Order: sequence, then C-alpha cells, then structure tokens
Amino acid sequence: MVLQNTQLIQWAVDILELIGLTLMVIILNKFKEEFVFLFGKRNTKLLMIGLGVIVLSSIADILNEIVKTTLTNVLDDILLIIAVGIISYGLYSVGKRTQIEVSPYTMSSNMTKNEITAISEGTYLYPTTDIERVLKLLRGKKILAITRDPKKFEEANIPYIWVTKADTKNSIHPRNLAQLLQHIIDILDENTGILLDCVEYLILENDFTSVFKFLTTLKDYALQKKGIVIIVLEKDALEDKEYKLLEREFFLLE
Repeated sequence: MVLQNTQLIQWAVDILELIGLTLMVIILNKFKEEFVFLFGKRNTKLLMIGLGVIVLSSIADILNEIVKTTLTNVLDDILLIIAVGIISYGLYSVGKRTQIEVSPYTMSSNMTKNEITAISEGTYLYPTTDIERVLKLLRGKKILAITRDPKKFEEANIPYIWVTKADTKNSIHPRNLAQLLQHIIDILDENTGILLDCVEYLILENDFTSVFKFLTTLKDYALQKKGIVIIVLEKDALEDKEYKLLEREFFLLE
C-alpha cells in the first residue's frame, strides 16, 4: 500500500511538472513578439525548441513510470541533456556582446557661438542621406550614425556603428534590436544626434512590427533625454500603411 501511494505521488508530481512546462511553452508562444524583440528570432526559436524538448523529457519520465525498459529509463535524461544544450547555446548567443567602442563626437562646422541646432529634440523621418544637410541639421551636436553603408560615413568622417552579420569591431547584428536600442539609449542626451540609416534592412531581418516597437521606444527615450534621432527612410521602401504608421509617430523632414 505504501509503495502504491508513493507511486501515485510520483505520478502526480510528474504530471504537475508536465503541466507547468507546457504552460511555459504556451506563455512563451503567446508573448513571442516580445521575446523576439528582446532576444531576436533565432534565440527565441532556440528557447522554444529547448522548452519543447524538456516537455518531451517530462513525457518520457512519465512513460518510464508506466513501461520500464532500458530505453525509457534513460530517454528522459538524454532529452534533458539535449534541451539544456540548446537553451545554453541560446543564452550564450543572447549574452554575447559585440564590442562597440565608437562614440559620437561633434563635427566641425561654421556655427557661431550663438547659433542653435536647426531642429529640436525628438525623432524625425528623413527621405535621403544628404550628409551635408544632416550636418547642418545637427550642427553643434555630437553625431553617431547607425548604418548599413559605413563607407559614406567614413568619407564624411562621421563615427558610425555598422549593422551587419559580420563579427567585426563596432558592429551589431541586425536582429539584436534590444542591444542596439540599449546602446543608443546609453549615449543619447541633449548634446547628441543619432542618424539611423538602416531601417529597411532591420525590417528585412526582423519584421515591421518589431522594428516599429524599436523605433517608438527610441522616440520616447529621445524625448525623455532631449536627444535627436533622424530616421533615414525612403517612402517607397515600405507598404503605404506601414509608412503612414511611421508618419503618425514621427516628424517628417522635407
């Protein structure tokens, strides 16, 4: 009788464990967009796969209580080892940080002492990268470009972060929106202007919803910290309804 009670308790614990793990998978799936924003598509997928394998491990554990064989006795442990490996790799990818040492600095200009920046704090849409006009708009500010095309900013002697999948200094992976956002927030202040010249590429590598959340969050911090963000984006690069969403959120520079 004691053995039966112990076995029933063990089954109950295993079933509750399975229910808890299943709920974790459901919650992760429900808030998938938020996790994608924080960790990126690839890492979120790894996390979901890892949790899925842990669920299978729990099922194998219950199966072992019912049908004891050499395979079922070790299957749950094997699956658990695989799951830990997948999740650990995902967490490592999340935690890995590309070294970014570049900082914004003030470009030389003909601005007199009493001149002020041509635009006030906030986030703006700008249809083209006319470097000379950007310098005029941000005269007197420290400038940093976030770009897919580092060459044109090198030629203009403007500090930049290269958005690329290449693992190189002062670069960032296009799917790492959370890290990019945090880096901009860390350096943004009333004396700084950020030129974001890679929105189409970010949308291509992520999706419009994730990038829209990234941009609107950036807008809020720009206002809070009294900084300036200029988003370079051609209207034809997006669907009409997507561009209209951006127009509602951000000032348009003609």
